[in-house]
Amino acid sequence: PQGPKGDIGDRGQNLKYNDLTDQENEELKSVISSQAISDFTLGNNSIGTNKIDFIKSGKNIYNKNNTTSGRISINNNLVSD
Repeated sequence: PQGPKGDIGDRGQNLKYNDLTDQENEELKSVISSQAISDFTLGNNSIGTNKIDFIKSGKNIYNKNNTTSGRISINNNLVSD
């Protein structure tokens, strides 16, 4: 989704990121970075079990009998010995 249009600049056109100077780009990135860190902090107890039920848990979930040794595999397609 596209966000709202930017403010109107001095020339009567919307401001665009590509039109900013290097200094303005750095200032904008700095403001965005500092806001992202402070504005999106997770609150205590905000992640419940319903949001992490996809995680497999247990003692040693690695199955050594389900491995292929000496071959390179990408997306379960054997590529090379």
